[in-house]
Amino acid sequence: MNYNLNTYEGRELCKQLFSQLLDKKAIVKLEEIKDTRTSSQSAARWLYLTMVANDLNNRGEEYQITEKLSCKYTKDLLYEVYWKSLQSVMFPTSKRLNTKQFSELTEMIMVMFAKLFNIDINFPSIEDLRDEEV
Repeated sequence: MNYNLNTYEGRELCKQLFSQLLDKKAIVKLEEIKDTRTSSQSAARWLYLTMVANDLNNRGEEYQITEKLSCKYTKDLLYEVYWKSLQSVMFPTSKRLNTKQFSELTEMIMVMFAKLFNIDINFPSIEDLRDEEV
């Protein structure tokens, strides 16, 4: 069973259950349910990075690997080079971001891309994701 300890009702129900379990001398396993990012947020990230890569490629921009070697932008390149780098700076101890951290990172990514590439692409909404599925 899940109990939301952020609510009075959830705390009271949890206290009742624990009281019963203490009386039974039961073995109990507690697990915290973390508010990790949603699958919609993950899908929106990949759509956003694809949109940015397409914009850069349509402008003829290329990612400079070395002085003599460059390549087209891809969503994976943007993720590895920019997204993961910024995530490790903003949240060094988090492998899997919660929804709040994900939103904060998203805001910073949009600011960073605006400054680096002069790009003004909004992060996709739920409606944008639905349009992609059709």
